[in-house]
Amino acid sequence: MKEIVLITGASGAIAKVLSKKIEKDYTVRFLTRKKKTENEFEWDLNNNTIDEQAFENVSHIIHLAGANISERRWTEERKKELIDSRVNSAKLILNTLKNKNIKLKSFISASGINFYGIKTTDKIFSENDSAGNDFLSKVVQVWEKAADEFTEQDVAERVVKVRTAVVLSKNDGALAKMITPIKFGIGSPIGSGKQYMPWIHVDDICAIYEFALKKS
Repeated sequence: MKEIVLITGASGAIAKVLSKKIEKDYTVRFLTRKKKTENEFEWDLNNNTIDEQAFENVSHIIHLAGANISERRWTEERKKELIDSRVNSAKLILNTLKNKNIKLKSFISASGINFYGIKTTDKIFSENDSAGNDFLSKVVQVWEKAADEFTEQDVAERVVKVRTAVVLSKNDGALAKMITPIKFGIGSPIGSGKQYMPWIHVDDICAIYEFALKKS
């Protein structure tokens, strides 16, 4: 019998591609705000509700949910939403697993390279480098702390945190948003044009998640 993998952030580019890559080896389920298919289960962070059937016999969770960093202006309300969508969603999952007395083999969480701060530098960072002190760095720090709770509270045998750069895909994600205005002749340079933009292709980031999953 295939192990069950539950993926959050079902509408994102990573979830769409990753699910296709692993479905031959795993039974894939999704947590989503609006159920459309049999393998989808609803949750509502605003009301702190979740369909507990999603967790029946689950072995692994890949937590990709989180409000889009670049989608809207960072008002104080939006900043709170960016944090809550990551931290509170992990807490809801954690508490549900504890209540149902389920222990995962692995909890694999998205994270961000913004952990190190927004810097233009030639330095190649490693996991041992210290965190930055800007807003996005703080988002990532509390995000990763929420993931660590799964091993600290003995709800998962292991936690993997994948610090991700901008994910590029031909038909989805950041690249699609950048290309659309250019098609209509309304694109313009941002800043000096000399800033670095770390990025990774969706196929490569999905290969990383697949590796993390299969190495459990």
